[in-house]
Amino acid sequence: LATLMEIINAEFVDLVKIDVEGAEVKVLKGLGEKIRRVGRILVETHTPSNRRVMPIYSIDERICMLRINSYSYIC
Repeated sequence: LATLMEIINAEFVDLVKIDVEGAEVKVLKGLGEKIRRVGRILVETHTPSNRRVMPIYSIDERICMLRINSYSYIC
């Protein structure tokens, strides 16, 4: 996502929807400082059935990643 923002020269993105079957924290971390250039983030969370393929992040880790970057968590 960070790379796409660079390619299209996006100064700001209104909404990002993340549905990556358990890798939400990886995507959020991958945004780096660009996360501050996103207005809203909609995260669909999953616990993948194949734990060998993807790391398991707790819901607390997902919420923490959002709160660190000044986002609110709404369930």
